[in-house]
Amino acid sequence: MESKKVLENLIISGIYFLQDKSLLEEILSFQESINEKIDRIVSSEKFACEKECYYCCIGWEVKGSIPEILLLIRELNALPEEKREEIAKRLEEYKLLEKKEDIPCPLLDSNLCAAYKGRPFVCRTYSSYDKKLCEKKKEFVFPEIVEKALDTVNKETSLVEEPFNYLFDTKIPITEISFDRENKLFFLNLAETVYIYPAKENIEVKAGKYAKI
Repeated sequence: MESKKVLENLIISGIYFLQDKSLLEEILSFQESINEKIDRIVSSEKFACEKECYYCCIGWEVKGSIPEILLLIRELNALPEEKREEIAKRLEEYKLLEKKEDIPCPLLDSNLCAAYKGRPFVCRTYSSYDKKLCEKKKEFVFPEIVEKALDTVNKETSLVEEPFNYLFDTKIPITEISFDRENKLFFLNLAETVYIYPAKENIEVKAGKYAKI
């Protein structure tokens, strides 16, 4: 029953976005402000993480809320066309894998995240005081500051009312990201209601099959 309610609210959200995409722009701006708060919290600690340290980008499938994934897509769509096609190919190959152990994230490019600025919460907060533990893939306890960041997210998103709160509560993997080969852009199919193409200057929203009923 709960999954049905989630789907219904995602469909309603999609219809609202189709009627007024400024609502979607507000959602993404809200998520950006949350990301900035998370970054401030995390940056207050001295972690071992550094540029081109990518141990945490291997062996698991990244998930995020729908607004987080849309911001991730927006960063991907800002890349040059050739790079977008390259990542799209890796993403399609990644989707076909049954097991993803020891497999790098398809967005990892030259030891860096291709959509770093738009990375979701789990990537923003995955941090360690000891780089050697990551290198050896040893288990370690997440810093308490991650809990503080999570509390901040929960407090912020608790202010969002239905049906849009379901966008923040619903976690989806990056394998839900699609690529439009004709337009060479990444997009998200939201509950078969709308296809959302986030870009730096504009967000395009196209009607899906449920919006046409």
